[in-house]
Amino acid sequence: MELSIEKTKRKKSSRPILIMRFLIILAMVILLIMAIVNDLDISLLSFVIALGGIGSTIDGIESFYHKAKRKVVLTEIGSGIVYFVISIFLFL
Repeated sequence: MELSIEKTKRKKSSRPILIMRFLIILAMVILLIMAIVNDLDISLLSFVIALGGIGSTIDGIESFYHKAKRKVVLTEIGSGIVYFVISIFLFL
C-alpha cells in the first residue's frame, strides 16, 4: 500500500502525455474562469469535470502501459468513469 508522502517508483511520462495533461489543465482553467464569470454556469462546470475524467483515464492508461499494479490502473480508470457520470448528471 502506497502512502501519498511515500516516494514511488513511477517512470517518467512521455512528452506527448505531458503535453496532453498541460492542455487539459489549461482548458479546465479557462472553462472554470468562464463558468465563474457566467455566474457558475453548470454546463461549463460539467465540461470541467468531464476534462478531469479524461485526465484521470489518461493516467490509468499510462499506468497500464508502465505495467503498474492492477489496483492502481483500475482505481485511476474507475475515478475517470465516476467523473464522467457526475458530469453527465450535471449536464442534464
